[in-house]
Amino acid sequence: MSKHDVGERLLEEFSFIEGNYAIIVIRWILIDFAGEVPATCYALYVLNLGATETILGIIGLMGSLALASKNDLKAPQARWSTVALKEK
Repeated sequence: MSKHDVGERLLEEFSFIEGNYAIIVIRWILIDFAGEVPATCYALYVLNLGATETILGIIGLMGSLALASKNDLKAPQARWSTVALKEK
């Protein structure tokens, strides 16, 4: 399979990505890449500030818990509004 065939195949497979959806996908890719760039050096930065590996692990754990609790706080509202709509 030539490079030209691969390019055509990729264009065909992802032809559904157009318009606003394409903008959202491109924006997400750029933001995700930009977020990962400083994350690669974050652990070294925190360690050079004087933290131990344990503290670094606790920081990561707290960040994960904060994200999980943020998502859990949204879920009950969504369930409540769905129940309220079904009752009407």
